[in-house]
Amino acid sequence: MDSTNQAIIQSFFYICKQTRTGYVRISQERMLEILSTYYGIDVCRRTLNYHLRDLEDGDFLRRIRRHRRGDHNQILFHTSINILQKKALKFLASLAYWFKKVGWKVRCAPEQNLISSREQFQKEMLQNYRLQFNSS
Repeated sequence: MDSTNQAIIQSFFYICKQTRTGYVRISQERMLEILSTYYGIDVCRRTLNYHLRDLEDGDFLRRIRRHRRGDHNQILFHTSINILQKKALKFLASLAYWFKKVGWKVRCAPEQNLISSREQFQKEMLQNYRLQFNSS
């Protein structure tokens, strides 16, 4: 798995945690902004769609495309719903296990709606993995 796919999965997991839902419903423009801001990955919209399709084909992600007929029989598109599959959660658990194995200690950061830096985002992600998989 390449770094862009990993960044997408981590971002979706974090958004699911923040919204307390099992799915992610953000626009492609927002996803590109998240990848650029927190991961330093600058890709175009088409490349993002290739990565999303790759994750969907690999059973890491399930996408529900939403659209309906509008006035004059035109198609109105809405943001897709992205659902992380069990394979993605197992991948994230293996990352958390690796960090734990090498002794990388992370303290729990206070709950925030906005993340100030990429490092803070990654620390919160690791803490969430530790809490989720130590409790089960």
